[in-house]
Amino acid sequence: MEDSFSFLSSSNSSMPVIITGRDLAFEINQLETRDVDTVVVREPFDERTLGDLNFLKGYHHIKKIWVTLAPGHEIDCSGIYNLGGLEEIGGDIASGFDYSRFPALKSLRVSWWKGFPDLSRNKELKHLMLRSFNPKSRSLTELSLPDDIAFFELDFSNISDLTGLPAGVVDLGLAYCRNLQGLRGLERSRQTLRSFIVQNCRALSDYGALEECLKLEKIILDKCGELPSVGWTEQLEELKHFTFADTHVADGNLDPLFRIPYVYFTNASDYNHRMKDFDSYRWYDRIGKGDTAT
Repeated sequence: MEDSFSFLSSSNSSMPVIITGRDLAFEINQLETRDVDTVVVREPFDERTLGDLNFLKGYHHIKKIWVTLAPGHEIDCSGIYNLGGLEEIGGDIASGFDYSRFPALKSLRVSWWKGFPDLSRNKELKHLMLRSFNPKSRSLTELSLPDDIAFFELDFSNISDLTGLPAGVVDLGLAYCRNLQGLRGLERSRQTLRSFIVQNCRALSDYGALEECLKLEKIILDKCGELPSVGWTEQLEELKHFTFADTHVADGNLDPLFRIPYVYFTNASDYNHRMKDFDSYRWYDRIGKGDTAT
């Protein structure tokens, strides 16, 4: 899950207005007088300086907001509703907040809570990063999203498979999904999926759905459950990047990987090849030594 710094680095706007609550009158003046489209609400780490966000008014020039509160602090965020033209929302937003009220919303990076709003009518939403998605069903069926959402990431979720995945996902990321065992449901996005990144999902054992995603260009399977083999990669003709650091391949046969331009993995004694046998290792070795020549 991104923080306010990575959120800002993805923005093309000038430096945002920072609201800390320590000198709220001055900070509100900055919000009203500066020609910026981004506001970052950021409490000091060890100080609860804000009680609510009701000071936010109908600032039509504000398109992006990020909220970072002191640890354990939850405040009334309803003042954000006054920013009806928001396109990006992220951070520590209190549970119960209705993101569906923002028709122009394109990017959402927040934590999930029971009763999370139905976003299926937010047709502009293309980027969703969701943390702590732990539904009773252990599937994605409890999320209502537009089908053509392009970038979808889940961190710290209890899902066991991908049943309910929107049909038009292009980039999918999963991290610390401790109960994820298989990828059933991934086939719904087989016509659109280009990038698939899974990290720290040790229970994952059924990778069969990847064989149906023939347009994949990038796959990362780091610190995941054992792969039976990598023979299925031969069907993915557009695959250019495949890494599986700290993920073991059971049959040890890495021959199918030589056609892929970039490969990275953790060496194992039962593999028939070492990392140094691949062209991408020589590139990686040059970078590590400070040689960026191609």
